[in-house]
Amino acid sequence: MSKSNDSTMLDANGVRKVQKFYHVTPSRNLQSIINQGLIPQIGARSQQIEGEICGIFCFKSLDDLDAAMSSWLGDLFDEDEQLSLIEVDPTDAIMANPDDCAEFEVVFTTPIGPNNLKVLSEDIDIYIF
Repeated sequence: MSKSNDSTMLDANGVRKVQKFYHVTPSRNLQSIINQGLIPQIGARSQQIEGEICGIFCFKSLDDLDAAMSSWLGDLFDEDEQLSLIEVDPTDAIMANPDDCAEFEVVFTTPIGPNNLKVLSEDIDIYIF
């Protein structure tokens, strides 16, 4: 495991900038996440995958998230279930070994506090990618 500081970069002015990641959750979970942050766990969808690690699963880009929502991830949720989109600032979070993750994702194995989260949309269906 490694500190997420590996996901930092310098902007054009040489200022350190943390890469943001994106998490999708049923909107019914949003109030709890706003209050407590994201907590690593093996959720209902992850339980179906043998050997899945306990973590917070995030997409590396909005393009990756959009592609997943248009295919496999969108298929995992009921059509009527409202989903929310959260931007994640991984400062001080610990990432799982990249070899344990899919190419399009990053998994954090430590909690991410509410101050490191920004709700981009309470209804992903109306979010413009």
